[in-house]
Amino acid sequence: MFTRKMLENAVAAIKANPIQYQPGLQIAFNANGDVDPASTGFKFQTQTTTLIRAKVMEQKFMKIKPSEFMGVNVGEGAWMGEIKTNRVFTVAGDFESAIVGTAEGAIGIPQVGAKTAPVSVAIATVNVGYEYTIPEVNQAMASLNWDPVESKIKGTKEFWDLGIQKIAFLGRLSDPDNFEGLLTSSDVNVVSDFMPCMIKDMTTTQLQTLVSSILALFYENSNRTAQPGNNAMANTLAIPMEDWLGLDRPWSKDFPNISIREYLEKAFKMATLDQSFKIIGLPYCDQAVNAGYVSVAGANRYILYRNDGETVSMNIPVDLMILAPNTGDNYKFNGVAVGQFSGSKFYRPAQALYLDYVPAA
Repeated sequence: MFTRKMLENAVAAIKANPIQYQPGLQIAFNANGDVDPASTGFKFQTQTTTLIRAKVMEQKFMKIKPSEFMGVNVGEGAWMGEIKTNRVFTVAGDFESAIVGTAEGAIGIPQVGAKTAPVSVAIATVNVGYEYTIPEVNQAMASLNWDPVESKIKGTKEFWDLGIQKIAFLGRLSDPDNFEGLLTSSDVNVVSDFMPCMIKDMTTTQLQTLVSSILALFYENSNRTAQPGNNAMANTLAIPMEDWLGLDRPWSKDFPNISIREYLEKAFKMATLDQSFKIIGLPYCDQAVNAGYVSVAGANRYILYRNDGETVSMNIPVDLMILAPNTGDNYKFNGVAVGQFSGSKFYRPAQALYLDYVPAA
């Protein structure tokens, strides 16, 4: 994975022959992230009583680690066009047909077989460029606190991280069939009539129904393979962040010291016999964020699933490679970064279940 040390090495290589600062214009920089682009630039007016702070304000983004929600395989299948994974199935007849008979000639032996079915995931290659010029670096250095070259390299890494993040959870909008996300798999069943409202707005009775019914629904969806305490039972409930932020209210007026969050997590840990079970907020579950991906209007999507690499995973065959910039005129320098990724694939879709809530218009 791309580390801070790799970033420092890349910047050091680019600045092997540093450009000397020439006194001139002061600079300004845009790090707010929500300003008029026309207000950005290097030049601004100063007075003798103007202080240019050494600290800069960097832009903030919604950052989520896909590896906390699914398996992420890095480095497998570098520069390939697809990855195939074989799923193995056992084929056999009824068990009672294998009981040995005592009658003469009863020597038939039923056979147990095994078959494979390959699952394919497509791999995409992405590249992005950055550039800087000698005047740009000279002007920026006047601030004595901002390095445009380093900022552009960091921005390139940011571009990659945010893009991979969105693919991991929502898939690729221009090619949803080959690049699905954790929340947009066509292999996972959707239940659209289970959630009467968001969990934070449920009554005590509705909360009790949720606890008593949702795992039973998952159990049926898994073809009864999800038993409490085994490696097929759900261990994660990802919910809209808007809902998760409201779970700290008392779950009942009779028990004001117990929040909805505490009540649900304790109940699910006991029912699944899994103390690692967690309820986690995910912004991509919010209807406003997944509109156009989950559906045209989007949905408040809840996903109850088994979070492990055998249930669902994505691939990063080539993690971001930031190549050293080159120049043809020693004035403008151009650099390129490249990487490869897949969508998120459910290899055991029966161990996942979508539950949607869309408020009435």
